[in-house]
Amino acid sequence: MDTEVERNQRIRRASQSIQMGVKALLEILEDDEWHMETSLQARAFIYGNSLSKAELDVLTHLAQGKSHVDIARARERSIRTIEHQIAGALPKLGFGDRREFVGWMRGVWGDGLRVAGKECKE
Repeated sequence: MDTEVERNQRIRRASQSIQMGVKALLEILEDDEWHMETSLQARAFIYGNSLSKAELDVLTHLAQGKSHVDIARARERSIRTIEHQIAGALPKLGFGDRREFVGWMRGVWGDGLRVAGKECKE
């Protein structure tokens, strides 16, 4: 049985491998603008899940650094709905919280994290 330290090291290595795999996938696509949806679906697939269109949309806004209130306004939904969608989507990708998700996105895309050509903030 693994110790907690060994387990955390294995998880960290797996996460880095996923990041590298997503980068490689996007390089193969050779598109001027990367596709966040592709990277999110790829990660969900690796974890044995899939994301709904609504979850993809909410996560795209989240990666842009938008608050739950901003996302709710943009999607014309209640804040509670957005919170539930985020809470349902992040575990499908193996994340415990918003900070982990944004950190992973920055790991994939670096500080130049962009969505459709727009610079994103954390």
